[in-house]
Order: sequence, then structure tokens, then C-alpha cells
Amino acid sequence: MREIKVQVLFKIHDSCFNGDIHKHHTTVDRLCNGLDTFDYKNADVIAKRQFTGLTDKNGVEIYEGDIVSSNFYGSNVDWDDIAEISYCSEKAKFVFNNGDGEQDAFIEGVKCGCLKVIGNIHQNSDLLK
Repeated sequence: MREIKVQVLFKIHDSCFNGDIHKHHTTVDRLCNGLDTFDYKNADVIAKRQFTGLTDKNGVEIYEGDIVSSNFYGSNVDWDDIAEISYCSEKAKFVFNNGDGEQDAFIEGVKCGCLKVIGNIHQNSDLLK
């Protein structure tokens, strides 16, 4: 069975109310069986992001909500853009979301090695503009 990884983005506010965004990695199994010892009560959780099971051309794990740059020219799609990776329930898969509609070339883009994670929507939303 495939292990489902989750990345939790969170802030812990200090006495000056500064809150840098930090990352915690866990799995669904660890969350369900109580082995995840992260102190969720004392952190402001910003997002829980599921791992797509794929990595970019530099070996960086790709999570839901990541922003990727690409220069993919495939059989059905010519795409040279920046897009968010999102999960499409209707298609039951992760897709590109570049604002012009969802693209189906996500897995092909990873396989041809033309994707690069450049940020995520929670820390770098300005990259999509």
C-alpha cells in the first residue's frame, strides 16, 4: 500500500507576534495511530498539503499547492507557464491550475523532467500573478 505523506505548514507566534512559516512532515498512518508527536495545539496550522508522489527535475517532492514552472511541449499540450498544483476531485488526480483552466499534463510534465518547484501558494502567491 502507498504511504500517504502530508506536509503541514504552520506558524508559532513569538512574544513580538512574529510568525515565520515552518514545515512539518508526517504521514496519514502516523496521524491515525498517534505516532505523530507534533504539538498542533500550540501552532497556527496554515495548510495541510498532500504529497503527489512525484518529484520535480531537481528531486524536490511536489505537494498540493506547490507552484511550479514548466516548459512542457507534449502531444496534447504546449505549455510554458507557472501554475499551481491542485487536486481535481472530478478527475481523481493532481492537475496544473494556471488560471486558464486545469491542464492534464501534470504527470507527463514530471516524467519528462521539465517541472521545477518554485514556491507554494501559502508563502509565494505573488508568483502566480
